[in-house]
Amino acid sequence: MAHRFFDLTRDIGRIGTIKEKYVNRRTLYIVAWNWMYQFKRYHHVGKTRLSEWDHWIRFPKYRFLPRVIESYEVEKGIVHLTEGVDSKLFTVNGKKIEVEPS
Repeated sequence: MAHRFFDLTRDIGRIGTIKEKYVNRRTLYIVAWNWMYQFKRYHHVGKTRLSEWDHWIRFPKYRFLPRVIESYEVEKGIVHLTEGVDSKLFTVNGKKIEVEPS
């Protein structure tokens, strides 16, 4: 499970959706899947002229993110692996990563 944060050159209200040209830097937190279960589930159903959806979503809280165990600089941002994540499952900048156990 991953959570993204963006540093933008413009107010999000002025650009509508996030467009690459407005992104200065990204921060990505990778957390263990079961970490999400502490947050309430919400059922979203809707329809527009162009699409429709029926899914469940949770809203995680930044202040409850697990401790960061390792961080990696990548193009236009940083990736943080948090406690409980198996680092052997990830490749960053084209290289398999390993985190030393603490």
